[in-house]
Amino acid sequence: MKDVDLFDSSSYRNWKFWQKLLVSIFLMALLCAIVFLFKIPNPNMILISCLVITTALFGWHIGIASAAVMFLYSSFFFSTDYSLIYFTAQNLQKLLVVLVGETLVLVFVGRLKQAHDSTVAELRELNEILTDDNKILAEASMADQLTGLRNRYALRRDYDSFSHRDLVVMMMDADDFKHFNDAYSHDVGDYVLSEIGANLTEVFGAESCYRYGGDEFLVISDLALDEFKKRINKLDNLMDDVRLDGSPFPVPISGGYVYGRSLTSSDLRSMIHEADVALYAAKAAGKHRFNGKPFVRLAT
Repeated sequence: MKDVDLFDSSSYRNWKFWQKLLVSIFLMALLCAIVFLFKIPNPNMILISCLVITTALFGWHIGIASAAVMFLYSSFFFSTDYSLIYFTAQNLQKLLVVLVGETLVLVFVGRLKQAHDSTVAELRELNEILTDDNKILAEASMADQLTGLRNRYALRRDYDSFSHRDLVVMMMDADDFKHFNDAYSHDVGDYVLSEIGANLTEVFGAESCYRYGGDEFLVISDLALDEFKKRINKLDNLMDDVRLDGSPFPVPISGGYVYGRSLTSSDLRSMIHEADVALYAAKAAGKHRFNGKPFVRLAT
Protein backbone atom coordinates (compact mmCIF):
# COMPACT_ATOMS: atom_id res chain seq x y z
CA MET A 1 0.00 0.00 0.00
CA LYS A 2 1.43 3.30 -1.05
CA ASP A 3 1.69 6.01 1.60
CA VAL A 4 -0.14 9.24 0.84
CA ASP A 5 1.28 12.73 0.83
CA LEU A 6 -0.24 14.68 3.70
CA PHE A 7 -0.01 17.91 1.75
CA ASP A 8 -1.34 16.55 -1.55
CA SER A 9 -5.02 17.48 -1.79
CA SER A 10 -5.58 14.83 -4.45
CA SER A 11 -4.88 12.17 -1.79
CA TYR A 12 -8.01 13.17 0.11
CA ARG A 13 -10.11 12.68 -3.01
CA ASN A 14 -8.84 9.10 -3.21
CA TRP A 15 -11.45 6.65 -1.93
CA LYS A 16 -8.78 4.23 -0.76
CA PHE A 17 -7.36 6.94 1.48
CA TRP A 18 -10.75 7.43 3.15
CA GLN A 19 -11.21 3.68 3.45
CA LYS A 20 -7.93 3.32 5.30
CA LEU A 21 -8.68 6.36 7.43
CA LEU A 22 -12.07 5.01 8.47
CA VAL A 23 -10.66 1.54 9.16
CA SER A 24 -7.92 3.05 11.33
CA ILE A 25 -10.40 5.15 13.33
CA PHE A 26 -12.83 2.24 13.66
CA LEU A 27 -10.18 -0.19 14.94
CA MET A 28 -8.90 2.23 17.54
CA ALA A 29 -12.39 3.26 18.63
CA LEU A 30 -13.46 -0.39 18.89
CA LEU A 31 -10.43 -1.24 20.99
CA CYS A 32 -11.05 1.76 23.23
CA ALA A 33 -14.63 0.63 23.77
CA ILE A 34 -13.45 -2.91 24.61
CA VAL A 35 -10.85 -1.84 27.17
CA PHE A 36 -13.35 0.54 28.75
CA LEU A 37 -16.22 -1.97 28.92
CA PHE A 38 -13.98 -4.67 30.38
CA LYS A 39 -12.41 -2.13 32.72
CA ILE A 40 -8.85 -2.99 31.77
CA PRO A 41 -6.81 -1.05 34.35
CA ASN A 42 -3.88 0.03 32.18
CA PRO A 43 -4.97 -0.03 28.53
CA ASN A 44 -2.14 2.08 27.12
CA MET A 45 -0.01 -0.89 25.99
CA ILE A 46 -2.98 -2.40 24.18
CA LEU A 47 -3.91 0.88 22.52
CA ILE A 48 -0.31 1.71 21.58
CA SER A 49 -0.08 -1.72 19.94
CA CYS A 50 -3.11 -0.85 17.82
CA LEU A 51 -1.46 2.46 16.91
CA VAL A 52 1.72 0.63 15.86
CA ILE A 53 -0.34 -1.75 13.67
CA THR A 54 -2.39 0.95 11.93
CA THR A 55 0.68 3.13 11.37
CA ALA A 56 2.68 0.18 10.03
CA LEU A 57 -0.17 -0.78 7.70
CA PHE A 58 -1.27 2.64 6.49
CA GLY A 59 1.55 5.08 7.26
CA TRP A 60 1.88 7.90 9.76
CA HIS A 61 -0.53 10.18 7.88
CA ILE A 62 -3.43 7.87 8.67
CA GLY A 63 -1.88 6.78 11.96
CA ILE A 64 -2.51 10.32 13.19
CA ALA A 65 -6.25 9.55 13.18
CA SER A 66 -5.68 6.49 15.40
CA ALA A 67 -3.44 8.57 17.66
CA ALA A 68 -6.14 11.22 17.96
CA VAL A 69 -8.75 8.64 18.97
CA MET A 70 -6.32 7.09 21.45
CA PHE A 71 -5.42 10.45 22.95
CA LEU A 72 -9.08 11.38 23.24
CA TYR A 73 -9.81 8.13 25.05
CA SER A 74 -6.74 8.53 27.28
CA SER A 75 -7.90 12.05 28.18
CA PHE A 76 -11.30 10.61 29.03
CA PHE A 77 -9.80 7.69 30.97
CA PHE A 78 -7.29 9.71 33.03
CA SER A 79 -9.53 12.69 33.68
CA THR A 80 -11.22 13.08 37.05
CA ASP A 81 -14.67 11.40 36.95
CA TYR A 82 -14.23 11.07 33.15
CA SER A 83 -14.78 14.78 32.83
CA LEU A 84 -12.20 15.34 30.07
CA ILE A 85 -11.46 18.64 31.86
CA TYR A 86 -10.01 17.96 35.30
CA PHE A 87 -6.88 15.91 35.91
CA THR A 88 -4.76 15.08 38.89
CA ALA A 89 -1.08 15.97 38.53
CA GLN A 90 -0.19 12.29 38.32
CA ASN A 91 -2.77 11.53 35.62
CA LEU A 92 -1.73 14.61 33.68
CA GLN A 93 1.79 13.20 33.64
CA LYS A 94 0.39 9.90 32.36
CA LEU A 95 -1.47 11.74 29.61
CA LEU A 96 1.76 13.50 28.67
CA VAL A 97 3.52 10.11 28.50
CA VAL A 98 0.74 8.90 26.17
CA LEU A 99 1.27 11.90 23.91
CA VAL A 100 5.03 11.36 23.80
CA GLY A 101 4.56 7.64 23.12
CA GLU A 102 2.14 8.34 20.28
CA THR A 103 4.52 10.85 18.75
CA LEU A 104 7.43 8.39 18.87
CA VAL A 105 5.31 5.66 17.28
CA LEU A 106 4.13 7.96 14.51
CA VAL A 107 7.65 9.20 13.78
CA PHE A 108 9.58 5.95 13.92
CA VAL A 109 7.01 3.43 12.70
CA GLY A 110 5.82 5.92 10.08
CA ARG A 111 9.37 6.36 8.81
CA LEU A 112 9.84 2.59 8.68
CA LYS A 113 6.62 2.31 6.66
CA GLN A 114 7.81 4.98 4.24
CA ALA A 115 11.19 3.26 3.88
CA HIS A 116 9.41 -0.07 3.30
CA ASP A 117 7.09 1.38 0.67
CA SER A 118 9.99 3.11 -1.05
CA THR A 119 11.98 -0.12 -1.11
CA VAL A 120 9.01 -2.10 -2.43
CA ALA A 121 8.44 0.50 -5.16
CA GLU A 122 12.11 0.37 -6.16
CA LEU A 123 12.08 -3.42 -6.19
CA ARG A 124 8.91 -3.42 -8.28
CA GLU A 125 10.47 -1.00 -10.75
CA LEU A 126 13.66 -3.08 -10.91
CA ASN A 127 11.59 -6.22 -11.41
CA GLU A 128 9.74 -4.58 -14.30
CA ILE A 129 13.06 -3.54 -15.84
CA LEU A 130 14.45 -7.06 -15.41
CA THR A 131 11.27 -8.55 -16.87
CA ASP A 132 11.52 -6.29 -19.92
CA ASP A 133 15.23 -7.07 -20.29
CA ASN A 134 14.53 -10.80 -20.01
CA LYS A 135 11.90 -10.52 -22.73
CA ILE A 136 14.37 -8.70 -24.96
CA LEU A 137 17.06 -11.31 -24.25
CA ALA A 138 14.59 -14.13 -24.84
CA GLU A 139 13.56 -12.66 -28.18
CA ALA A 140 17.20 -12.06 -29.10
CA SER A 141 18.10 -15.66 -28.24
CA MET A 142 15.27 -16.88 -30.47
CA ALA A 143 16.36 -14.87 -33.52
CA ASP A 144 19.20 -15.40 -35.96
CA GLN A 145 21.33 -12.26 -35.85
CA LEU A 146 22.27 -12.30 -39.53
CA THR A 147 18.91 -12.94 -41.19
CA GLY A 148 16.49 -11.90 -38.47
CA LEU A 149 14.63 -15.19 -38.87
CA ARG A 150 13.74 -17.46 -35.99
CA ASN A 151 16.44 -19.94 -35.06
CA ARG A 152 16.43 -23.55 -33.89
CA TYR A 153 15.86 -22.52 -30.27
CA ALA A 154 12.67 -20.81 -31.42
CA LEU A 155 11.76 -23.92 -33.40
CA ARG A 156 11.97 -26.05 -30.26
CA ARG A 157 9.71 -23.57 -28.50
CA ASP A 158 7.22 -23.59 -31.39
CA TYR A 159 6.98 -27.35 -31.94
CA ASP A 160 3.74 -27.85 -30.03
CA SER A 161 2.03 -24.96 -31.82
CA PHE A 162 2.17 -26.94 -35.08
CA SER A 163 0.36 -30.00 -33.71
CA HIS A 164 -3.00 -31.01 -35.22
CA ARG A 165 -2.52 -28.83 -38.29
CA ASP A 166 -2.27 -29.41 -42.03
CA LEU A 167 1.21 -28.25 -42.93
CA VAL A 168 3.69 -27.85 -45.74
CA VAL A 169 7.23 -28.21 -44.43
CA MET A 170 10.10 -27.15 -46.67
CA MET A 171 13.86 -27.28 -46.31
CA MET A 172 15.79 -25.08 -48.75
CA ASP A 173 19.25 -23.66 -49.31
CA ALA A 174 21.37 -21.75 -51.81
CA ASP A 175 22.91 -23.89 -54.53
CA ASP A 176 26.71 -24.07 -54.25
CA PHE A 177 26.74 -21.63 -51.36
CA LYS A 178 30.42 -22.30 -50.73
CA HIS A 179 31.10 -20.72 -54.11
CA PHE A 180 29.86 -17.34 -52.87
CA ASN A 181 32.26 -17.40 -49.95
CA ASP A 182 35.22 -18.68 -51.95
CA ALA A 183 34.78 -16.64 -55.13
CA TYR A 184 33.66 -13.36 -53.56
CA SER A 185 34.09 -13.20 -49.79
CA HIS A 186 32.39 -14.21 -46.59
CA ASP A 187 30.76 -10.78 -46.55
CA VAL A 188 29.08 -11.60 -49.84
CA GLY A 189 28.11 -15.00 -48.42
CA ASP A 190 26.49 -13.21 -45.46
CA TYR A 191 24.74 -10.87 -47.90
CA VAL A 192 23.32 -13.86 -49.77
CA LEU A 193 22.01 -15.36 -46.54
CA SER A 194 20.44 -12.07 -45.48
CA GLU A 195 18.75 -11.75 -48.89
CA ILE A 196 17.34 -15.26 -48.56
CA GLY A 197 16.04 -14.40 -45.10
CA ALA A 198 14.46 -11.14 -46.28
CA ASN A 199 12.77 -12.79 -49.26
CA LEU A 200 11.53 -15.73 -47.21
CA THR A 201 9.96 -13.27 -44.76
CA GLU A 202 8.35 -11.35 -47.61
CA VAL A 203 6.93 -14.46 -49.25
CA PHE A 204 5.96 -16.71 -46.31
CA GLY A 205 5.89 -14.37 -43.32
CA ALA A 206 8.36 -14.17 -40.44
CA GLU A 207 6.25 -16.48 -38.25
CA SER A 208 6.78 -19.37 -40.71
CA CYS A 209 10.50 -19.14 -41.41
CA TYR A 210 13.57 -20.39 -39.57
CA ARG A 211 17.27 -20.40 -40.24
CA TYR A 212 17.99 -24.06 -39.63
CA GLY A 213 21.77 -23.87 -39.83
CA GLY A 214 24.48 -22.71 -42.24
CA ASP A 215 22.70 -21.91 -45.49
CA GLU A 216 19.73 -24.17 -44.72
CA PHE A 217 16.34 -22.61 -44.12
CA LEU A 218 13.11 -24.14 -42.89
CA VAL A 219 9.59 -23.05 -43.77
CA ILE A 220 6.58 -24.42 -41.86
CA SER A 221 3.33 -23.16 -43.36
CA ASP A 222 -0.37 -23.97 -43.20
CA LEU A 223 -1.00 -22.62 -46.70
CA ALA A 224 -2.88 -24.76 -49.17
CA LEU A 225 -0.50 -26.73 -51.38
CA ASP A 226 -1.34 -24.82 -54.58
CA GLU A 227 -0.80 -21.50 -52.86
CA PHE A 228 2.46 -22.75 -51.34
CA LYS A 229 3.74 -23.70 -54.81
CA LYS A 230 2.90 -20.18 -56.05
CA ARG A 231 4.87 -18.73 -53.16
CA ILE A 232 7.83 -20.95 -54.09
CA ASN A 233 7.79 -19.52 -57.61
CA LYS A 234 7.66 -16.00 -56.20
CA LEU A 235 10.60 -16.73 -53.90
CA ASP A 236 12.60 -18.21 -56.79
CA ASN A 237 11.94 -15.10 -58.89
CA LEU A 238 12.99 -12.81 -56.07
CA MET A 239 16.25 -14.70 -55.66
CA ASP A 240 16.88 -14.43 -59.42
CA ASP A 241 16.47 -10.65 -59.08
CA VAL A 242 19.04 -10.21 -56.30
CA ARG A 243 21.53 -7.43 -57.03
CA LEU A 244 24.99 -6.77 -55.65
CA ASP A 245 26.43 -3.25 -55.91
CA GLY A 246 23.74 -2.42 -58.45
CA SER A 247 24.52 -5.37 -60.72
CA PRO A 248 22.43 -8.53 -61.19
CA PHE A 249 23.52 -11.23 -58.77
CA PRO A 250 21.08 -14.14 -59.06
CA VAL A 251 21.11 -16.68 -56.23
CA PRO A 252 19.89 -20.11 -57.35
CA ILE A 253 18.05 -22.03 -54.65
CA SER A 254 16.73 -25.52 -54.19
CA GLY A 255 14.17 -26.98 -51.83
CA GLY A 256 12.38 -30.07 -50.72
CA TYR A 257 8.99 -30.13 -49.07
CA VAL A 258 6.41 -32.51 -47.68
CA TYR A 259 2.76 -31.85 -47.02
CA GLY A 260 0.26 -33.51 -44.73
CA ARG A 261 -1.21 -33.40 -41.24
CA SER A 262 1.03 -33.08 -38.23
CA LEU A 263 -0.61 -34.59 -35.16
CA THR A 264 2.30 -34.37 -32.75
CA SER A 265 5.72 -32.77 -32.40
CA SER A 266 7.11 -36.18 -33.43
CA ASP A 267 5.24 -35.87 -36.73
CA LEU A 268 6.78 -32.44 -37.28
CA ARG A 269 10.28 -33.82 -36.70
CA SER A 270 9.56 -36.54 -39.23
CA MET A 271 8.27 -33.99 -41.75
CA ILE A 272 11.43 -31.90 -41.31
CA HIS A 273 13.55 -34.99 -41.89
CA GLU A 274 11.58 -35.98 -44.98
CA ALA A 275 11.78 -32.42 -46.31
CA ASP A 276 15.56 -32.57 -45.87
CA VAL A 277 15.64 -35.85 -47.81
CA ALA A 278 13.53 -34.22 -50.56
CA LEU A 279 15.99 -31.30 -50.66
CA TYR A 280 18.90 -33.65 -51.29
CA ALA A 281 16.86 -35.37 -53.97
CA ALA A 282 16.38 -31.98 -55.67
CA LYS A 283 20.13 -31.39 -55.47
CA ALA A 284 20.84 -34.79 -56.96
CA ALA A 285 18.41 -34.09 -59.81
CA GLY A 286 20.38 -31.04 -60.93
CA LYS A 287 19.81 -28.26 -58.37
CA HIS A 288 17.79 -25.03 -58.74
CA ARG A 289 14.56 -26.92 -58.35
CA PHE A 290 11.99 -27.88 -55.72
CA ASN A 291 10.93 -31.42 -54.96
CA GLY A 292 7.72 -32.17 -53.06
CA LYS A 293 5.88 -35.22 -51.79
CA PRO A 294 3.10 -36.14 -49.36
CA PHE A 295 4.01 -36.87 -45.75
CA VAL A 296 3.89 -40.56 -44.86
CA ARG A 297 3.48 -41.27 -41.16
CA LEU A 298 5.33 -44.39 -40.15
CA ALA A 299 3.23 -47.10 -38.56
CA THR A 300 3.75 -47.55 -34.81
